[in-house]
Amino acid sequence: MGERIHIDGVSRRYGAAAVLDGVSFTVESGAFAVLVGPSGSGKTTLLNLIGGLDRPDAGRIAVGSWEVSSLAARERADYRKRHVGLVFQSFNLIDVLTARENVELPLEMLGVDGRARRERALACLAELGVAHRAEARPTELSGGEQQRVAVARALVKEPAVVLADEPTANLDHATGGELLDALARLAATHGTTFLIATHDPRVVERSPVRYVLADGRLVT
Repeated sequence: MGERIHIDGVSRRYGAAAVLDGVSFTVESGAFAVLVGPSGSGKTTLLNLIGGLDRPDAGRIAVGSWEVSSLAARERADYRKRHVGLVFQSFNLIDVLTARENVELPLEMLGVDGRARRERALACLAELGVAHRAEARPTELSGGEQQRVAVARALVKEPAVVLADEPTANLDHATGGELLDALARLAATHGTTFLIATHDPRVVERSPVRYVLADGRLVT
C-alpha cells in the first residue's frame, strides 16, 4: 500500500537562487497526484527532495513514518532502495543489460534470489505490456517501450511511493496516453502513491489531485 507524503514549509536554494520557497502540501496515501508547473518552477527539485536524493535547506518532508528531511545520507539511500520508485524523463536504463535484467536490478540490491527476481520482473513487464521484449536491450526498444521498462523497474520492488519526472515528455501522443493508462491502472490496482511532475496537459487531465508550482511556490 502507498504512503502519505507530507511537505511542510520546504525551501531549497542553489547559490543565490531560491528554487523552492516555503512549499507545503500533503499527498494522501494511494493518491494519483500531479505536480504542475513550467520548466524552472521547482518540480524536479521537489521530487529529488521527496526521493531523498537531496536535502531541503528548511522545512520538513515525511513519507509515511520516514522523516526524510532528517535522514543522513546512508539512511536516505536505504529509504530510496526500499520504499521509493523513481521514473526519470531520460529512462536511465543500462544499455548492456536486457529489459528484464534492468527491471531485476532493484531486487538484486535487496538481496532477492535469482529465480524470484526473474519471476517478479517478468510479471511487472507483463503488467506494462512489454513482457515480449524482456530479452531485448534498451537500444533495441522504442522510446515508449523503454519508458515502460523504466516504470517496471520502479514498481518491481512494490514501493510505497512512485515519483515520476516528466514521464511522457519524450513520447508521442498515442504512446504517452498508453503509458498514462498503465500508470493509472497500476495505481488503482496496487494502492501505490504516485506523484508525477509534468507540464503535459494529458497528464494533468487524468489526475484528480493537482498541485501547481510557479517560481518555487505553491500557487494552488
